[in-house]
Amino acid sequence: MNQGRKWSEADKLQVMLLLLFAFNQFAWSQSIAPDSAQYYSALKAAKSFYQSALKENYLLFNGGEYGTKGHQVNGFPFFASPDMLKGTIYYKDYRYDDVEMKYDITSDQIVIYNYPKTDFIALQNERIPEFNINGHEFFHMDSSVSQHGKGYYERLCKGAIFLWAKRFKKIQIPAKAEDQTAQFKEFDSYYLQRADNFYPISNKRQLEHEMEDKLSEIKTYVRQNKIDFRHHFEEAAIKTVNYYNQLIN
Repeated sequence: MNQGRKWSEADKLQVMLLLLFAFNQFAWSQSIAPDSAQYYSALKAAKSFYQSALKENYLLFNGGEYGTKGHQVNGFPFFASPDMLKGTIYYKDYRYDDVEMKYDITSDQIVIYNYPKTDFIALQNERIPEFNINGHEFFHMDSSVSQHGKGYYERLCKGAIFLWAKRFKKIQIPAKAEDQTAQFKEFDSYYLQRADNFYPISNKRQLEHEMEDKLSEIKTYVRQNKIDFRHHFEEAAIKTVNYYNQLIN
């Protein structure tokens, strides 16, 4: 995996100046006239090297224009925050760290600035197998995982069994317009993965059903630690799955 680097304008200017200085020094030491063919050939080589060094970073900016949505709607369509968050994107064979991004969970799109930072672009999902945003890991799954079809799922636990979450928001419109304005509402669904099989879970009973080989230990753990599935399902599921994986290992 190659590690791409997001170059700032200052970085690019510094590299270009250093290359031009180096070639000017070379030209002077070789008594090459500034207006000679050799000088322009050296300058062309410097520009070519500069463009090659940046090529892998340009790959990331291959996306379509992103249209802002949800005007006059309370809330925001993004995961975790309406603001740009730092993260890592795996694009084809390259890794890009410290990328400013948003994850639109109404449309399952990764949104970043365009290269000059004048607008937003939505990246091409099929070229991004995984990304990390603000410490949350998302992986692209095919349509066999759930009724939600292909898309990005957050990995919450890994081990003998994995716990995944599908994050999704939609605009909820009130029955009566005068009651309140429309708002973005998040709906999360959860899946356990054992080997290549995925099982939807939405309550404690379904979770325990997939852990029958350690059911007695799981029930004791949940009871002694007062784990609350009713009011904090995701937190409870994470704790329980992690405990199960500890028992297996």
